[in-house]
Amino acid sequence: MSDSSTAQPDIVAFVRDGEIWLADGNVVLEAQGHAFKVYQGLLAHNSEVFRDLFSLPQPTSPDAYDGCPIVHLTDHPDELRHLLHALFFAQSRHGDDERLDFSIVASLIRLSHKYQIDHIRNAYLSRMRSCFPTSLETWDAVNRDLGSPVMEFCRKDAITAVNVARLTETDSMLPSALLTCCLMETECILNGVRRIDGTLDRLSPANIIMCLDARQTLLHKAFSTRMEILLPLAASPQCNFDQCRRMLQTVQMMHLHTRPKHLVRDVFSSSEGLISLVQTHEGVCAVCADTWYKAEEQARRQLWIDLPRILGIGVPAGWPRELPM
Repeated sequence: MSDSSTAQPDIVAFVRDGEIWLADGNVVLEAQGHAFKVYQGLLAHNSEVFRDLFSLPQPTSPDAYDGCPIVHLTDHPDELRHLLHALFFAQSRHGDDERLDFSIVASLIRLSHKYQIDHIRNAYLSRMRSCFPTSLETWDAVNRDLGSPVMEFCRKDAITAVNVARLTETDSMLPSALLTCCLMETECILNGVRRIDGTLDRLSPANIIMCLDARQTLLHKAFSTRMEILLPLAASPQCNFDQCRRMLQTVQMMHLHTRPKHLVRDVFSSSEGLISLVQTHEGVCAVCADTWYKAEEQARRQLWIDLPRILGIGVPAGWPRELPM
């Protein structure tokens, strides 16, 4: 049995997996020379794909290993091991509150989707969605903490997240995942990133164009929005301190001289820290600081609402459509 038409490896060269080898198993899964001995019935029960594979007519002299029929697969053994662990040792593998690395979550989603093991796919999609949210507040927390309580990730993982979202039709992840791609270096957007197993993950040409076009719009928005906030702000009408006026003009000049790549990178970053700093150390009054913060937050929230349109994609379910009252 095989999911590939390529020549099969020499059975003698198989390496028994050190973790997934069930003594009373009745089928061997082979992936790139690694052998996993498991239960055929449990695989068939959880996966329609495996059930159909096992039901195919068998050759007169089927391959056998350790007295069991062999199913040849094209998957990477590390990814297959993650899937089999989740399927056969669910209670001892990953706790619901365990913080997993992005690569493990992504591999489990890909293979559970391929083999139509819905309960595993849905469980790990939930983890990935926790880092690519529809909420701006959650986005702030995820970027501050480099992940959520149940998954950690780095910015480059967003390329894989976009591909997973497209594969599984999880549209709610697309705006924040594509936004994260927009914040990457151009070389990374164009060339993609390699997984741990060496496989190259790349955005599709359409998604690359989408990110590069959106980045230009975000650059314009980042510059114009902050200048629109700061120029009329000058100092609050209730403020008579020259110190506030001078400091706000200094911040305006700072934005004028900020490098474009940094403007885009910080497009959704809150200015709360900067505002607190100038209030504490530069003497900006509480009224001006509060007016500045509220104007920035409103502009940031409006930009988040507009993000799907800027990216050129549909507004997914759960995405905010108007500013809170």
